[in-house]
Amino acid sequence: MSYIHDALKRSQAQRQQAKASLNDNFAAAVDSRHPEKRRTSLWVPLSLLVFGVGLALLAYRIGTVPESLQSPESIVEGAPVPELGLQGGHSPAQSVPVPVSVSTPYEGLPFYWELPQSVRGQLGELAVTIHVYAGHPDQRFLFLNNHEYRAGEQMPSGVKVERIEPQGVVLSYADQVFRLPRPR
Repeated sequence: MSYIHDALKRSQAQRQQAKASLNDNFAAAVDSRHPEKRRTSLWVPLSLLVFGVGLALLAYRIGTVPESLQSPESIVEGAPVPELGLQGGHSPAQSVPVPVSVSTPYEGLPFYWELPQSVRGQLGELAVTIHVYAGHPDQRFLFLNNHEYRAGEQMPSGVKVERIEPQGVVLSYADQVFRLPRPR
């Protein structure tokens, strides 16, 4: 029995030595054959740098005021000016332009689905599939029930496209003026 036991111990020791030398040879081979491993370590700092620059640009863009809010149309002349409580004989200017939120006529109109059932039955189904709003009115158009329309044009059913707004379209039928939102 001791003969078999000794043989097993020797083979176990040989396997462990072979395994250790194989691991050492493999690690040395990987380091010498794969210089990409060294390049990979360069990608981490570079990607972090690019990410940081992107975050800095985003933070800068968030902190700036869009030009559309700085335009003269967004300032109402003669709007009430808050009391500044100035002392020492100084007085505020008589008329100071102050930005005021002005709601558009679009927001006061009923939606298509808020119209009486009798009117909706005459109109049929209306669906905006494509809505293009541009700064210049001539470039605005929409597809209503899969047909292209511009402001002022009329559908065969008698529905007229009054205005194309950023939020949707203003339509009219007989004496009813209503709105449809843009597709999402």
